[in-house]
Amino acid sequence: MVSLDHNGRLCISSSPLSSLPLEIKSLKKIKEGHIIELSPARLQLTKNISDHIFKNSGAALIIDYGEIEGSGDTFQAMSKHQFCDPLKNPGTSDLTSHVDFSTLIKSAHQAGCYAAILTQGEFLIKNGLIQRADKLCEKKSKAFRKKTIDEIERLAAPNQMGQLFKTLCISNPHSTMFPFFY
Repeated sequence: MVSLDHNGRLCISSSPLSSLPLEIKSLKKIKEGHIIELSPARLQLTKNISDHIFKNSGAALIIDYGEIEGSGDTFQAMSKHQFCDPLKNPGTSDLTSHVDFSTLIKSAHQAGCYAAILTQGEFLIKNGLIQRADKLCEKKSKAFRKKTIDEIERLAAPNQMGQLFKTLCISNPHSTMFPFFY
């Protein structure tokens, strides 16, 4: 939990397992001492999107970085393209944490929606990244082709952005789901 230290500065403090919400306490993997990040606003947004999709049909595609199922210490801050203390100088840096996509999937399912997830690399490749790059590189210089390959690897390779970013699709169960999730 974020709280104040004895000097009145923001700090990370521990919270006993017994004080966590019931849905978190019921997770079998969570033990005393584990680091858990909760984002009520993220869950509420997913619930609102899922409720709308269930009632009105359609689908949503959510792309962000995070884990398919995870907890841990991912709370971080960036200022001027550098990592910095997220609790120092509030309001002067961008705060972020990795998305725990399993909680978003559960929220979509609770609303009656279908939800599926792919890594960014899988998503891009299944949607024709390689074929588009081949077409783009036709009759281009060797330097252009090398640059394109490097950019594809950055976006899709598992050791780069391809595994870190995930794509979550939420759809009405009566809608046709995007074919790349089947």
